[in-house]
Amino acid sequence: MTSKKFDPYFVLVLLFLGCAGSQSQMAAPPMGGSSAIREEFDPYTLNDDDFLLQPAARAEVAPPQAAPLLTEATRKTAGFRVQIAAVLDRTRAESLRERIQREVQALTYIYYDEDTHLYKIQAGNSRTPEQAERLRDNIKAQGFPEAYVVRTQIEVTDVQPQVRRPVTTSGYRVQIFSSSTRHAAEESQTQASAQLNRDDVFIDFEPPYFKVRIGNFQARKDAEKFLDEAKKKGYETPFIVQAQIRTSPR
Repeated sequence: MTSKKFDPYFVLVLLFLGCAGSQSQMAAPPMGGSSAIREEFDPYTLNDDDFLLQPAARAEVAPPQAAPLLTEATRKTAGFRVQIAAVLDRTRAESLRERIQREVQALTYIYYDEDTHLYKIQAGNSRTPEQAERLRDNIKAQGFPEAYVVRTQIEVTDVQPQVRRPVTTSGYRVQIFSSSTRHAAEESQTQASAQLNRDDVFIDFEPPYFKVRIGNFQARKDAEKFLDEAKKKGYETPFIVQAQIRTSPR
């Protein structure tokens, strides 16, 4: 019986393969393991122009308790905001929002993205990209270098015009008609407005009569001038009375 020769090269190959296998097993992560997650959303791979030219891919939904209350003069419209950070924890998001609002002196909001489960901190209500970019530069200068512009719904406040009410003061009017019925007084008022081409024809009720009077004359001489005009237009017995008149507010 012949004995087999011991091959040292074969042993070296087996040792090499065994070491390689053990190293690959050490490098592989355990099944079911998870890597560390950074809370802050880092937009360094994103381009501001992408946000300015394209609408957001996902709609952002604000939790009811996070949405700012709207006043009667406030409405929502399309615009731009500056996104500063996105975090997983709501308490941390609120703390960060308050800090940012103090430091950048701009209205700051939290919106929850249901798809990514992130609380997004955004600032401003800019109607144009240029306004948003100026705010972004200011926020970056305050120590938030990753701030960038996003297209979203913003809140705008419409300035309601102030109603200027007429001022009531003592003055003069010219009385042209008097009746015990409102219907007759209203007919006379309509006729006088057309015949005299005036919109300051009033019905003053002094029981039991409805009196048709014209004008808001602060000076008696102006009332006298109109009195002559009314006579020329066919009113036979008009006369001047003192009355509370309406003047335009200053």
